[in-house]
Amino acid sequence: MTLLTADHVYARELDREAAAGRIAATEAAEHPDRDALTSFLGMPDLDQVECNLQPVPLHPSDRVLLCSDGLYRNLSEAELAEELARPDPQAAAEALLGRALARPQPRQDNLTAVILALGGAGEAMPRSARRRQGWWIGLGVGLLLASAGGAALWWWERQRSEAPAPAIASPPPAPAAPATPPASETPPPTPSPVPAPVQPAIRT
Repeated sequence: MTLLTADHVYARELDREAAAGRIAATEAAEHPDRDALTSFLGMPDLDQVECNLQPVPLHPSDRVLLCSDGLYRNLSEAELAEELARPDPQAAAEALLGRALARPQPRQDNLTAVILALGGAGEAMPRSARRRQGWWIGLGVGLLLASAGGAALWWWERQRSEAPAPAIASPPPAPAAPATPPASETPPPTPSPVPAPVQPAIRT
């Protein structure tokens, strides 16, 4: 087995300090912050970035195990290799998880295991497996399209039911006729008195 990566945890710094003799090995092993992450995605300053300068050559029948520390801390390298030798990678992953869970630790972390299995040269998927795979893919696409069509129909019916009824225009009211003033009675004219004629005085 070949270790491809190493965790960015404070334990690496503690182990280096213990190897240099600056701290005791027991202090490094029992440090409370030994499992603290020193670099992870989301940090403001990601200064610890490791990458392979050269590609890792893989050969037929090789297997790559991606797992969390909750798995590899509970199993030895020999136990990992024993389970990885199973023909079915899915069964191998489940066996690894079951073996680790059978040994509960006081501070058991989560378990994750993904196995990438490389087939032999020229190995192809059997025709029956390809046919089954194509049938399931077609069924999945059909169900997806049916669900999308049903959702669109439901949305259209809901929009139509919630749309307000069109307003019915009513004719404008007819203009009101001008009010006719009430008739008034005019009193008859009062005759003026005619003055009596004045006789001129005759002087004798």
